[in-house]
Amino acid sequence: MKNIFKKYKEIIIAIIIILAIIIFKITKTINFNTNKDFLNTDSIKIENDVENDGKTDGETETKVNLSEEILKIEKEYSMKNGDRFVKIGNTMVYVDFDKDIYLVNLENKTSQILCKLEDGVQHVYFDGEYIYCMPYYYMGKGIYKIDLSGNIEKIYSGASLQLWLTNEEIYFIDQIGFDDINQIPQGNLCKMDKNR
Repeated sequence: MKNIFKKYKEIIIAIIIILAIIIFKITKTINFNTNKDFLNTDSIKIENDVENDGKTDGETETKVNLSEEILKIEKEYSMKNGDRFVKIGNTMVYVDFDKDIYLVNLENKTSQILCKLEDGVQHVYFDGEYIYCMPYYYMGKGIYKIDLSGNIEKIYSGASLQLWLTNEEIYFIDQIGFDDINQIPQGNLCKMDKNR
């Protein structure tokens, strides 16, 4: 018997390792499928809750409040961050690298070139009614106010790199220089009425 074990020792060890791997994989698959079924059960419950027509007023109110909160967050972001892409509700504005400003209606699934700024656009802000743009610092100066029909008005002719919109006012830096080392504009904090 010892001779048989010595003769087939490597084969027996290989068979034991293969069996251990098979048992491990079967156990892992069973656990995964159990968790998967658990997750599917939860998602079905959530879907049924959403599809249930017998909603109470509290549930409907919660959904409305969530929608309003999302709009507030989108507006806050679009008025203060100055990205090349802004969105409030179904209206989205973005800038490409050819100096074109696009207006997208997500409800109608339409997109159009709203206007073009010859000095390019580095920052775009949106309050739901007007789009405010600033060109690249080394290409041009000014703050532009654009309505949703594409009419452009230059509301400030000096240099500025930063803008902050509120519901009634525009805050910006009247830039007199730029600290290249710290990448900080130098100037005076100014404000103007949005309805001027």
